[in-house]
Amino acid sequence: MRETELKEALAQYRADYSEVQNELKDVQTKIDEYRKNEESEEETIKLLEKDLADANMKIGLTDVNGEGITITITNTTEGAVSYSDLLGLVNELILAGAEAISINDQRIVAMSDIVSPDNFILVNLERVSSPFVVKAIGDTKHLESALSIKGGYIDINGDKYDINLKTGNVQINKYDRNLTLDYVKK
Repeated sequence: MRETELKEALAQYRADYSEVQNELKDVQTKIDEYRKNEESEEETIKLLEKDLADANMKIGLTDVNGEGITITITNTTEGAVSYSDLLGLVNELILAGAEAISINDQRIVAMSDIVSPDNFILVNLERVSSPFVVKAIGDTKHLESALSIKGGYIDINGDKYDINLKTGNVQINKYDRNLTLDYVKK
């Protein structure tokens, strides 16, 4: 790796480490709150309900809105968007810090699939087609620059497809399927 890449990687590791430390502090604070409030059943129930609501939001089971970007990708005579193009875009958005993502109103969660049986694309087992409207909530500067930089999604695919990027408030619907685990055991 070049020196600049190593510096960037080190900075990213430091940021990730700092984020994990902050999460650990948050968990320790919650534990302290539970201990402090364990005598008050009502307070404990409120804390648990708040934690459940937060968890549901993080895993995609609630509608969310916030500052973000909307990318509209339309097929052209030069090319048709493939499932791997959409998968690459989702991965770029995740790496850029997107907190919630959807494709044509299909919420992307850990259990989501983006596949192409035959000549069409399925997201969460729902058929999607051009124009693809991809929404992402997160720091608009990070999201926009990650897609626009040299070697980013827009740079690579801008000649093949019609790509329109807008920033602003974004509404993303909840994941509307059941999250079931058939093989995971405690």
